[in-house]
Amino acid sequence: MQNTLITVQDLSCVGRCSLSVALPVLSCLDIQCIPMPSALLSAHTGFTSPFRKPLTGEMNSIFSHFKEVLPKVDGLYIGYLAEYEQLSLMDEMLSHYDSALIFIDPVMGDNGKRYSSISERLCDGIAKLCHKADFIFPNLTEAALLLDIPYDNLPDSDTLLNMLSDKFSSSVVLTGLTDSSGNIGAHALHDGNTYSAYTKMVPGKFPGTGDLFASVCVAGILQGIDIQSVLQLATGFIYSSAKDFSGDSRYGLPFEKKLNKLSNDFLALKNKENN
Repeated sequence: MQNTLITVQDLSCVGRCSLSVALPVLSCLDIQCIPMPSALLSAHTGFTSPFRKPLTGEMNSIFSHFKEVLPKVDGLYIGYLAEYEQLSLMDEMLSHYDSALIFIDPVMGDNGKRYSSISERLCDGIAKLCHKADFIFPNLTEAALLLDIPYDNLPDSDTLLNMLSDKFSSSVVLTGLTDSSGNIGAHALHDGNTYSAYTKMVPGKFPGTGDLFASVCVAGILQGIDIQSVLQLATGFIYSSAKDFSGDSRYGLPFEKKLNKLSNDFLALKNKENN
């Protein structure tokens, strides 16, 4: 039977990120993906002065209907939250769907700085929400914010993973790491074991790559694929989408033409897992 997942993220009309990434990737990987938009933006914030409207009231109305038409889901995947007032709804959703696996991408900042749209109060609320997660997907900036430690003096990734896992009692996938050879990838701690996957670094800054990565991981974990294979699949998918890129990177990676291969590779992993 197909898994059902609610994902809470913004809808940015221009620029591949958040819902415009999560919906096609999760759907391609055999997930019935049900979106709950937390905000509407004309473009992601890498563009100048986008229109931005939080959808807190609309989210409450949507969830009221979800309770009637969607009695059970297998997973909840929470990404960008637009304002502090959305946190109480997240708590209510997590309580209502108490058998679902909880995935939280704590969207708070990057490159050592908190995003301008994320208040300190919202940051604190997201950290409290992470205590209810089964899996969290922070980058290094978000790890520092979650642990309330200086970004410029972070410990090694193994220590960070253990600190995050101990604090939040969750599995942790730490993203956006670089190794001694300049490769980029992720490091994870799950059930007491560590995993990692790296790929060649493609020069440039590509908004939405974290959303691509997390969406592949969420689909794989929800369907019982082992963590190491999931990490390798996700990093390989991003590299294949980025390696021949040319143009304005603000529009995001042209991942669409790689979805067929991603789906085939994913199916092969599922078949291997079931045999």
